[in-house]
Amino acid sequence: MHTNIFLDERICNLMQSSFRFASKKSRGLLEKNKYGQNNVIRMQVMQDSQILLSEKINLLYNLGLPKNIATVIVFLHENGKCISQQIEQKTGLRQPEVSIAMKELAEKGWLGKEVSRRKRKGRPIYQYYLAVPPKTIISTLRAEHEKRIAQIEEIFKKLEKMFD
Repeated sequence: MHTNIFLDERICNLMQSSFRFASKKSRGLLEKNKYGQNNVIRMQVMQDSQILLSEKINLLYNLGLPKNIATVIVFLHENGKCISQQIEQKTGLRQPEVSIAMKELAEKGWLGKEVSRRKRKGRPIYQYYLAVPPKTIISTLRAEHEKRIAQIEEIFKKLEKMFD
């Protein structure tokens, strides 16, 4: 059930900024009322979206991915192509954390990047995106963990034989 709550516009802006990287689908949460004021917000949608994003990040983290990599994966999945500066601003990660995450994702083949040409001279701007679907990432993590479990089982068997 979604309830509309009427709030002061300052509170709406504060709340919307606190949900830093809600998906594109849930960004249009402020609506104009009949007087043209932005003061209606669907809090339940924002809360559900934020909880789901945090849960995705925590699950990936529990599988052994560093928090910054998990955050970048979830952000790119939710938002599609974007520049690293957007990732920094929307997720709250610092620039070195984003750079490290991007490097590791690229090494695994999970990150793609496109060059966007600037109209002026200077460094090119890169747009990043997930090069593989999240299910592929999950399958890869599953395979790594199954391999590790098999190794641990072998260690247990050797230990049991040694102590018999």
